[in-house]
Amino acid sequence: MKYKIERPKLITKLNRDFFARPSLVIAKFLLGRTVISQITGRDIRIARIKEVAAWRGEEESSARTLRYAPGLVGISRKFGKDLIDIGTGGQRNASCVTLIALDSPEGIIQGPGKTSEYLGITDLFDTAPIDDPYFWIGGEPVNPEEVIQRSKAVPGNCEGYFYYR
Repeated sequence: MKYKIERPKLITKLNRDFFARPSLVIAKFLLGRTVISQITGRDIRIARIKEVAAWRGEEESSARTLRYAPGLVGISRKFGKDLIDIGTGGQRNASCVTLIALDSPEGIIQGPGKTSEYLGITDLFDTAPIDDPYFWIGGEPVNPEEVIQRSKAVPGNCEGYFYYR
């Protein structure tokens, strides 16, 4: 199913200060917002954030991106795929949010590896600020009543997976 997703107004662009809160709070406030990727040599990609995962605390298997400052993009790798993490909280309180799924004009992009691939985000964006002119988030979130927490078992340091219908 193809449909149009509007580019959000620049006034709604989230800055790094927005992410200086717990990952659980940020995760829910990201759902429904629009992510824009405008990489040189590629078409502009616009999609709504459909699903995210909130992480806090460190475990031996935790990605290093968990320790990034609020609002810094971290690119971690799992199963040979790039994943987009965004630092939250503060550097002394390791936490981040991972983009899991997008609602794009081409349909649902499901999975963190497919999400980064669709947006064209690679390890070149590791440590870039989320308010970069080439990769940013804006627009409005979904109504909090539309946020659903996935009920599957999650790793110990995961606050949860959240999505909207």
